[in-house]
Amino acid sequence: MSNITNLNRDYLIKINVKEATIDVPKMTFWNTDKKTSNMFVQLVINMSENELIKNYVTIENATDYKIVLNVIKPKTNQYRTFEAKLLNEEKALFEIDLTSEFIDQVGNYNLSLIHISEPTRRTPIS
Repeated sequence: MSNITNLNRDYLIKINVKEATIDVPKMTFWNTDKKTSNMFVQLVINMSENELIKNYVTIENATDYKIVLNVIKPKTNQYRTFEAKLLNEEKALFEIDLTSEFIDQVGNYNLSLIHISEPTRRTPIS
């Protein structure tokens, strides 16, 4: 019997939008993976006043945010942008699904994650 571990590699990244910090687990993908490279991003705020304690709650109005992942492949320096899809508004949970062409090279990939909030609506003053 073979030892099979986490065939569906789902990773949860937490972005603290108030403090502009990010919590990212170590991610490992294999070039033989097929449709297993999901990343989930949750927008949160730390409600604790103590910097040693993390008490995250999800943000409100997740639809006001757009999340973009920029990826550079290790050998060819091929660049691509992936836009996250909002899965659950209440939990402020987004999904990014890397295509197989972006997990096919051995090495460390360069990633940058950007979250963008909608600009504040302006009301004209009469």
